[in-house]
Formats: sequence, structure tokens, C-alpha cells
Amino acid sequence: MLDKKSNVWGVLIMKISYEKRIEATLAYVNQNRTYKEVAKEYDMHPSDLQKWVTLYKNHGVAGLSKRTGNILETLN
Repeated sequence: MLDKKSNVWGVLIMKISYEKRIEATLAYVNQNRTYKEVAKEYDMHPSDLQKWVTLYKNHGVAGLSKRTGNILETLN
């Protein structure tokens, strides 16, 4: 689920849910598709997907969670 909010400068910020990050990441990892194709399907920027794939490859599913200080926290 996308959560759209504006920051102080009025720029639209979209937060991608933890579940959607996992789905998109696994779609890329398990299928023979480009970052651009998968990102378009999941309505996100390809560079975000690339970042999440790298985190997933280095840290597994835990790498797709939001880090707050020293605590690993899941975005909902």
C-alpha cells in the first residue's frame, strides 16, 4: 500500500509498505525481468527497487525493514 504525504517543501513522498517491498524484491530476484519492469508494476522508482534487492541479497528479508536507531522495525 502506498502512503502519500507531502514534506515541508510540498514534495510528494510515497512510502512503500514492507509487504510490497518484499513482493517487488522477490519478483525481481525470482523472475527474469528488469528493475524498470518490476518497478513499474509495483508503482515505485527503479532505484528504490535496486536498493532493496541489494539489501535483500546482503541481509535477507530483515534488510527490507526500516531501521530506527539500533532497533529493526517493520513498516506497516
